[in-house]
Amino acid sequence: MAIVEKLRAAAMAIPVIIAARYLPTLEFARKPWLKPVVMLQRPFTNDDLLGAVTKTLRPASHGATPPFSGATKREPALALAGQT
Repeated sequence: MAIVEKLRAAAMAIPVIIAARYLPTLEFARKPWLKPVVMLQRPFTNDDLLGAVTKTLRPASHGATPPFSGATKREPALALAGQT
């Protein structure tokens, strides 16, 4: 939760998937600005994880902006991070 709070406080729209046995659903209800976050409760299957990743990375509609900068680029990760 602390990491998600720091990301959102820094206005970073990085997709987050929380996978835990006990999910902090009440915390997200009290702090809606921490969303969007996809939560998986353990135990989960590989298909559940794949679905969460797909849901997290897929824009809400075809014309929507990707959830993080560089999502549509085909550049290496280091180039996106400015470390080329």
